[in-house]
Amino acid sequence: MGAQWSARGTPPCPCLATGLFVCLKGQDILLYLPARLNFFITLIADVTRPTANCPEGQIVNANRDGNTTAVVIWNSPSCSDNSQMNVLLECTNQPGTEFSLGNTTVKCNCTDVAGNMDQCSFDIFVKDVTRPTANCPNEQIVNATLETDTKAFVTWSPATCSDNSQNVQLSCTHQPEAQFGLGKTKVQCICTDISGNTDRCSFKVVVKGS
Repeated sequence: MGAQWSARGTPPCPCLATGLFVCLKGQDILLYLPARLNFFITLIADVTRPTANCPEGQIVNANRDGNTTAVVIWNSPSCSDNSQMNVLLECTNQPGTEFSLGNTTVKCNCTDVAGNMDQCSFDIFVKDVTRPTANCPNEQIVNATLETDTKAFVTWSPATCSDNSQNVQLSCTHQPEAQFGLGKTKVQCICTDISGNTDRCSFKVVVKGS
């Protein structure tokens, strides 16, 4: 086995420079560590954004029986990044959320450990498929009173519309206090909601001669 030695107990070297010297007995310098070490560290910053991937938008029908909402399921968005490290995915809505009628934009953010971020979004449109309900008054029977008993002004309680959207338009072929001739006239009304769903009703106006 070769000779072994240790620097323990070696006398200090007679040097004026600052630092740590380890010398052999012959005063040959074996090891020198300066008092100050200068070195450089190169840091490479990650400036590449991750990539956010969102599913396609969806159009779904609202639940039946007059409901104004729908529960919607979709494939979860994904994030990819050059760091191969965890990327935080945050979305304004999650699969299985209940949405109201109309359009809602779902927004998602992907953020990597360096703070780089990418966004994507998709739309969920809930369609109203419930028809409004049109309500017409009963048949109106009146006697002629104008122009030798051949015409009459007739009034009635206006038709009404009810709908789950609370936004419906009523249109009728005749309005209350319209003038009618002798005989039977059919008054038709239609209710149309904001989604284009319709319902109709009608009633008769009968003008009788004297």
